[in-house]
Amino acid sequence: MRKFFIPAAFISLALGLTGCDDAKNKDTANAPAASTAAKEGGSLIIGITSGDPLAVNPIYASDRTTLTIMQALYAPLYSYNDGKIEWDLAESLEPSADNLSYILKLKPNLKWQDGQPITAADVVFTFDKLLDEKQHSFFRSMFMFGGKPVQVSKVDDLTVKFTLRR
Repeated sequence: MRKFFIPAAFISLALGLTGCDDAKNKDTANAPAASTAAKEGGSLIIGITSGDPLAVNPIYASDRTTLTIMQALYAPLYSYNDGKIEWDLAESLEPSADNLSYILKLKPNLKWQDGQPITAADVVFTFDKLLDEKQHSFFRSMFMFGGKPVQVSKVDDLTVKFTLRR
């Protein structure tokens, strides 16, 4: 059971943090052509018709508006599309032989908007906040097993270990 539950929990978090999409309402005929070259500065405008966001921190995102904004601002570790994994910040997630731990490898050379590297310490920090009872995160329950939170630890700068507690 755990073998399938952990990946499902990671998928749920990835999907939860990337928000919802209503493909029926997309108007792609009038959309401007996407530019492939990144440029510094400018504005990001997100059209929202469902009200103000309830939070701007993805740990607290639980409403459609907040999730839509989070999808535009933050990249997930990975997501599923048409039954296939699409790697975003991560490049792999491997279970141990007993399925009680999972090793996540980040892609090399990832950067924050200020140019600082994204590391395993950043992933651990985020999960530590998400799992902190005092934070009251909507997603915390997805990482609880037998009443105990998943243990998240840094292995090296690009590797994170998720361990289920017995």
